[in-house]
Amino acid sequence: MKTVSTILFFAVAMSACSKRPTYRPSFDGNTTVSGDGAEEEVVLSGFTVSAIETDTIHRLNRFEYNNTIQDLLAMPLSPADAFPTDPVTHGFDNVGANLSLSPALTDLINQASEIVAKTAVNEYPRTQIEINPVKAAQGKNGNAIGSAWSVAGELPMAFNLEQDESLTFDLLAGGKAINAPTPKMTLKIDGKDVQTSEVKAEALSPDTFTVKADLSKGAHTFSVRFDNQVALDPFTGNGSQLVLTSLSISSKEKVSTEKTKQLVLCAKETDKDSCKLNIVLKFAERAWRRPLSKTEKSDVTALWKGLIAAKVSDEDGMKTVIQAITLSSKFLFRTVEPQTTKAGKATLIDDYSLANRLSYFLWSSMPDDELMEAAANGDLRSDEGLKTQMKRMLANPKAQRLVKGFAAQWLGTRNLDRVERDTAVFKTFSSELKTSMANESELLFKDFLTNSRPINDFLSPGYAFLDDRLAAHYGLPVPNSSTPTKVKLSNTQRGGLLTQASWLTITSLPGDTLPVKRGAWILENLLCKSVPAPPAVPPLAPPEAGKEKEQTVRERFEAHLSSPSCRSCHSFIDPIGFGMEAYDAVGAWRTLDSAGRPVDTKGSLLVTSAPFDDAEGMANLIREGKDFQKCVTKKLYSYAIGRTHSANDESYLETIESRLEEGKGSLGELVELIILSPAFRMANFSESL
Repeated sequence: MKTVSTILFFAVAMSACSKRPTYRPSFDGNTTVSGDGAEEEVVLSGFTVSAIETDTIHRLNRFEYNNTIQDLLAMPLSPADAFPTDPVTHGFDNVGANLSLSPALTDLINQASEIVAKTAVNEYPRTQIEINPVKAAQGKNGNAIGSAWSVAGELPMAFNLEQDESLTFDLLAGGKAINAPTPKMTLKIDGKDVQTSEVKAEALSPDTFTVKADLSKGAHTFSVRFDNQVALDPFTGNGSQLVLTSLSISSKEKVSTEKTKQLVLCAKETDKDSCKLNIVLKFAERAWRRPLSKTEKSDVTALWKGLIAAKVSDEDGMKTVIQAITLSSKFLFRTVEPQTTKAGKATLIDDYSLANRLSYFLWSSMPDDELMEAAANGDLRSDEGLKTQMKRMLANPKAQRLVKGFAAQWLGTRNLDRVERDTAVFKTFSSELKTSMANESELLFKDFLTNSRPINDFLSPGYAFLDDRLAAHYGLPVPNSSTPTKVKLSNTQRGGLLTQASWLTITSLPGDTLPVKRGAWILENLLCKSVPAPPAVPPLAPPEAGKEKEQTVRERFEAHLSSPSCRSCHSFIDPIGFGMEAYDAVGAWRTLDSAGRPVDTKGSLLVTSAPFDDAEGMANLIREGKDFQKCVTKKLYSYAIGRTHSANDESYLETIESRLEEGKGSLGELVELIILSPAFRMANFSESL
C-alpha cells in the first residue's frame, strides 16, 4: 500500500510544480477599462489593478491540514499534531514561501496518511491524540534530533480528555548505547510508574511501547523517564541516548460518521464496482477541492481498477486509494489556476481557486459543498456573490478558526502554553488562568468580527470577557461564571488590548516585567513599526547582589540611552514599555515594582511625539491615530493572502484603508475589502512563474 501511494504522490507533486505556460492578461466581471490600449487602467471592484506579487505554491500548514482532514471525513482526527511546528514569518505560520516539505516531514505526512486511510474506512477511536515530543518538550529536558526528541531526565507530555476513556498509549522510541548500559525507560501516567522497559531499537528504527489505562475526564500527563542515562562524551561518542519519535493516544470506544460510512457503503451488489469507483472519484474531488480533470480522473480510475485486478479486498483497496489521494500534492498544496487561457501578471483566478482562498482565509480548511456549488455556478465572480458567501461563512462555527488562526498569532495567545512562572511568587498563576487569559483576547476579537465595531475600539471597548478566575486576578468583581462572560468595565485599569494579561504575560521574564519586550511588542503588533535586531553588544548588567532595590526599572534601563549603539532604538522602545509597568509579569495590577519601589508609568509614543501618563493615556493616543487601523489591515491582509505584503500591494492597502475611513472602519468591513481586492482575486501567471 505504501509503495503505490508514494509513487503517485511524487508523480503528482512533480506535475504540480512544473512551470506554467505564459498567457496574456485577461479580465472578467466587476471591471472597467480606460485608456488608449498602450496605457490601460483596469479597475476591479473599486481597486486600480497593478502587478500582482508572484504566488508561491502553498503547503497546508499543521492547522490547515488537521482542519481539512476533519472536514473531509467529519471526524475529530488531528494527525498533523505529530508534525514539526511550522515556521513563523512576520507573525504568521501560513506564509507559503516558507512552508517547505523536508524529508522528515514527508515521512510524517506518509504516517498521517496511513492513519487517515485506516480511520476513514473503519470505525475510529472516539479520542485520538497525537503528541509530538519535540513540541511537548518546549526546549527542555533534552534536545531535538530532527523531528524526534532525545530525552534528558524526564519528559512530561500533557493532554486533556473530554470524557472518561479506556486508553491505549503507543510510544515510538529508540536509542543507542556505546560503552554504556542499554537505555532503560519508565513510562508514567499522572506521576505514577506504569511500565519499565529496555530500549534496544535504534533511534532511526524505533520500537512501539504500549501501555493501557482507564482515565477520567480532564487534564493528564504521560511522562517518559530515562532511568540510566550516561551523558554522551563529545570526543569519544561514548554514552547513551533515549529518542522519542511520537506518542499516539487512542480510546477503546469507537465511533463512525456518515461520511466515513459512505466510503464503504454501496446499495446494489450488482453495480458494486461502479458504485465504489464513483465513491473514490467523489472523494478525490472533495480532497483535491476542485472538479477532476480528465487526466486526474483517468489516473484515479486506473489505480482503483488496478487494485481490483490484483484482487485486493474492497476495504484494503479503499485504504490504498485514500492514502494515495491524501498523499498527493493536489491535497497537500494549495495552488491557483487562471480563469481564462489568456493570463499574465494580474489575472483573475478561476472559481475553484477563489473558493479555496476564501475557505482557507476564513476557515483554514477546504470549501464546503455550498461554497463549491457557488464556484460551479460562477457566483463568486460577482462582488455580491463573494460577499454573500463571506457573510455565511463568518456566521458558521468554523469561523472560530479565523480566531485561532489569525487572532491567536497576532495577539500571542498561542504562546501562553509555553509560559512558566514561579507559583510561590505568582500564587494565582496556573494553566487554567492561562486559558482564561487566552479566552479574553480571542473572544474580544470574535466579538468585533461579528458585531461590526470600529477597529480602533479594540483599544478601549468598555467591556471585557472575564470568568471568575480572571476577574479575581484583575481585582475586579467576579461575574459568578466559570466561563467567559461579557462584563462592562468602568475601571480605567482594564479594558482593551493594552491591558490584557495574555500579551503582558508572554512579554515578561519569568520573575519580572521586561519593558523593552513590551515596547517592541506594541510597536510591531499594534503599530507595525519594525524593530531592528539588537547590535552585538553586551546586554545590561544585572544589579549587584544586595543592591537590587537601589534602582528602579526605569533607572536600570536608562543605561540603554547612554550607549550610542543602543540609543537609536531604545529611545522609542523603552518609553512605550515603561507605560505598562503597572502590570506585573502575569498581567496583574501593581503599584510597586518587584523591588518594592513605586512604579513610574510615564512615557511617550515617539511615533506621534506625544507623552502619556499611563497605559490608558497611551491607548487613547494610539486609538486617536491612524497607525493601529493600518497595522491591523496589513496583518489581516498578509494572513489572508498567505504571504508578506510587498511594494506591489501598497496601492491595494491604501485603497482598503481609505475605504475603511469612509465607512465604519469595522473588522467585518476589512474582511470584505480584502476578499474584493485584486491581491485576493487575482494572481501572477507570467513566465516568471
